[in-house]
Amino acid sequence: MRSNNFRLAVVIPMLVNLVAPALAPLPTAAAPAPASLGALPSWFASASAATSEPEAALPAWFAAVGAESSPAVAHPASRVLYSAHHTIYPSAVTVSGPAEINDCDVVTFTIVAANDAVTTTNVVITSSMPTGFTPNQRVFGPYTLAPNETITRAASFRATCDAVSGQNEVIITQDDGPDVGPIYTDFAVAPGAITLRKVPSVIPAAVGDVVAWTVIVENTGYGRVDNVAVTDTLGAGLEFVSGDTSAFAASLDPGQFLTFTVSARVTQCTGLYNDVEATWGCPGQTCQNHTAQASVDLQLDAPYLDYALPDFDVDYCEGSGTFTIPVTNSGLGTAHDVVLETDMAPFSVTTLSAGATYTPGLGFSLPDVSGGSDYHLVCELAAVSPCSLSPSGGDFEFKLRFDDDCGNPYLLPVKQASWSLSGGVPSLDISKEMPGEIYLGEVVTPTITVEAANVGYSPVVVTDTLPPAWTVVDPRGGNVFTITGQVYITWTVSGDATTIITPVIRSPAVSVTETGGCDYCGYQAPNVVEVRATDCQTCTHYAIDDTAGTYIQCEDILSSHDKQVSPAAAETCAGFTYTSTYVFASSFTVTPTWAGLVFTDDLPYQAYTPGSASIQFSNGPASCGAVFSETISDGKLVLDNISPTCPITVPGATMVIVFQSTITAPGGCDDMTF
Repeated sequence: MRSNNFRLAVVIPMLVNLVAPALAPLPTAAAPAPASLGALPSWFASASAATSEPEAALPAWFAAVGAESSPAVAHPASRVLYSAHHTIYPSAVTVSGPAEINDCDVVTFTIVAANDAVTTTNVVITSSMPTGFTPNQRVFGPYTLAPNETITRAASFRATCDAVSGQNEVIITQDDGPDVGPIYTDFAVAPGAITLRKVPSVIPAAVGDVVAWTVIVENTGYGRVDNVAVTDTLGAGLEFVSGDTSAFAASLDPGQFLTFTVSARVTQCTGLYNDVEATWGCPGQTCQNHTAQASVDLQLDAPYLDYALPDFDVDYCEGSGTFTIPVTNSGLGTAHDVVLETDMAPFSVTTLSAGATYTPGLGFSLPDVSGGSDYHLVCELAAVSPCSLSPSGGDFEFKLRFDDDCGNPYLLPVKQASWSLSGGVPSLDISKEMPGEIYLGEVVTPTITVEAANVGYSPVVVTDTLPPAWTVVDPRGGNVFTITGQVYITWTVSGDATTIITPVIRSPAVSVTETGGCDYCGYQAPNVVEVRATDCQTCTHYAIDDTAGTYIQCEDILSSHDKQVSPAAAETCAGFTYTSTYVFASSFTVTPTWAGLVFTDDLPYQAYTPGSASIQFSNGPASCGAVFSETISDGKLVLDNISPTCPITVPGATMVIVFQSTITAPGGCDDMTF
């Protein structure tokens, strides 16, 4: 029973709006008799009696309005008057549906809603499902329900492959009242699943044998699976004999099987596989796809090749050699398409064995080698360009590949073999040693060493190119000649021995006081020596040493020169501090400048400590430091761009250079004197 409370302050304005065109001014008569309430629905009188508002408070016109209403239908005035009223309650709605659902099922949820004694309008029923159902929502209405009318609606949905457990949700909306619901109905989706097997997975067989497989599809899920379809496909190397190659089941319950057999004959060496595919699903949708494969392990006689490589020793003067490579098949099957991959450059190749060919850059192609037999590959190597051959030889790489009777490839690991030259292999080398530094005009004796072998097929000529302005004191049997001011010395030496030559030569005999004399000071005088010879292949060999050279110091511009080292003796891991003191002459015909001064120190077995150098100048009472550039050239310390920080000129000045070095001796136990 519902209780409806209302207040006249609300009702009167609403009624006036509805009936104002037909109403005269309200009478002042007394309230009508209570019997006039009989025109209202029975629940209204009870509701009024239950309110705290007295009936006498109703206006006089209320009975007249009530008298015009139908006893069985809610009057329009009553609907306006009771705008908060609704007539379908949650307790009057029931929803029923399945508790368990399989994939692909069509499920129905039934909604029953009962109206009470008042007409209700715009009734809309919405039934919704979670993801995986189609459609995922059903909507019924809008409806108008008469008093005490009951409406029943069935919302049907199809579970797809993606359906998940959840709840059906029902919501009912109606005019002038709150929604009913949501009302939830729980359900569980029992997912289906299949497994596919093909047994046995591998069958050993030879060409011509008949093999048989069994296909098994099992429902291993929690729910039913529908539309189970199985297709079996034989490989190109298999020929169908008996059995089935497809099957279908409308449905399989959990634990049920679908099985069949298929037999086939092995006809080829390839394509020996058997594929099977199984699917199940809903109409227009595949829920699951499974594949499986079985195969034939072909039984055949396999070949196995191996080979031995000789020493490829080529006589240099002959320029060629003949070699044999034995190939052995220790298997039972025949080896086909035998290829010994290699590149025999820098030699040309001539095959001497029947059935064998050679392709440069690819290798040897051999005939078939039957099981248990040998094949001897005989070939001749000839030097294409003897003069370009490396006297130290080189390497060949070999890789053997072949096929069996079914065309299956075999590949052996890479093997290496060296090639070398013998019998008159030429060699020629030359070197020259010069003092690291000398004074301008000093005489020196360099040592020239020529090492020659197998190059005496023409005169072996050594040529020494002297530095500019140098002269020959004693050529030691050599021939001295000058071309456009450049002095040369030549010697003819043995082509099969080591020869040492020690000519005597002089640096430029010019004083620094002479014009141009300073141009030689502090610079390295380069000296180039070379040798040429011919071998048995009439190849010309050439060797050169352009590293020999000496730095020229100009002592005659100095009154004295002293160099000190601290400590005088030290452990290998220690370093040294060098102090060089130069006292310059008091006068010059051509006065040198500090900018033209270059200081060089060879630092044998040592390394300069960067930033440790300093230069100090003094001349009488004047004394100052200097700015300069320091570089390392071929391991030597070079200080140049020297500029004192005070006005001191070269004549009569004293220059002190201090720097540090660390030892870089070849071995920790070497004893050395610097």
